[in-house]
Amino acid sequence: MFGSKKNNLPPTPRPPTSQQILEDLLDTALDDVAFTAISKDDHRKSLHFPMDSNDPEEVYTRGKSCLELVQNMKTLDHELQQEVNNLQSIREEMKILAQDIRKQAQDALEKRY
Repeated sequence: MFGSKKNNLPPTPRPPTSQQILEDLLDTALDDVAFTAISKDDHRKSLHFPMDSNDPEEVYTRGKSCLELVQNMKTLDHELQQEVNNLQSIREEMKILAQDIRKQAQDALEKRY
């Protein structure tokens, strides 16, 4: 009954690259919703009460938080790139190992016959 229904959904889009994410962060305004969401310091703030741009202390605090987030993202990007490189080298090692196993299996079969 339900098995014949076809999946008409388009493929999932590729996630943005770290460079695209950094460009988006650097091109956004400080009053962007991403930066006006509830912060660690003040859980009472919400998207409905934007920052008071006349309060220099709050502007400084938000700006500092933004810069810390960008720096944190750069650090995470670096760590992620190291993980990607590590996984790529492991993948290459596994390919070589699989080729060796295939060759050993082929040699064993040839010796048998």
